[in-house]
Amino acid sequence: MSTFSPLPRPGRILDAQVSAADVRIEGMRIRSRRVTRSRVTHDISIDIKSDNDDWAHNVRCVVVLPPTAHLIALDPPALTGPAFPALGDADHAVQSEPTTGFVVFEPSEPLKVGEQVTLQLTVSVHLSYSNQPIAAFVYSDNPDPDPSNNFRSVTPPDPRVP
Repeated sequence: MSTFSPLPRPGRILDAQVSAADVRIEGMRIRSRRVTRSRVTHDISIDIKSDNDDWAHNVRCVVVLPPTAHLIALDPPALTGPAFPALGDADHAVQSEPTTGFVVFEPSEPLKVGEQVTLQLTVSVHLSYSNQPIAAFVYSDNPDPDPSNNFRSVTPPDPRVP
């Protein structure tokens, strides 16, 4: 005769028996300013937090940038997608600076339970793409009990509107 363990009662929490870390985007902010006749600079901050009962290992945050985005600064340093060369000068080409389509931040240490880190980047974008959304997605190697909070996007205000 075999013995089976009873199923847990509905609503009973089993987190102590499962390795899981809820990494999430706690907040995403953007500050934009027009720097030339045809370029806008976006300063972007992304707050990532780890919750649940386990450390989040190998956390990654992928940030998707609008067309013509030229990286100016990253903190902490990050992996960048391929850079595409400028297609002309600022007076004649929308893509007048090398552009990058995405950035991948990888914090060097696991995120402890309750720990929050802030990722920052600054990009320059052609005026015609300056109000396109910027999106971020965070994940880790651990199972995530609530993946609904792993994505966020922000749309900068249109600097052409007074």
